[in-house]
Amino acid sequence: EKQYFSDNTLPVKSDAILSLKEALAQTERELLLKAKRQYKTTRAMGKILGVSHVTIAQKLKQYGMAQKDD
Repeated sequence: EKQYFSDNTLPVKSDAILSLKEALAQTERELLLKAKRQYKTTRAMGKILGVSHVTIAQKLKQYGMAQKDD
């Protein structure tokens, strides 16, 4: 049985083989979650992650993490 984190992501184990696309998506989602917990705005998240606030808003929507005010 798979064990999930509290945010419904699977932990990446050193012996797990994921496609590059899956690994990138999982890593991207985890970074967004961490940034969202720490920063209040998409502008601040974008600044720390090195992308525009528009990209952050699109990624949050893509991963179902956007709020009404994002």
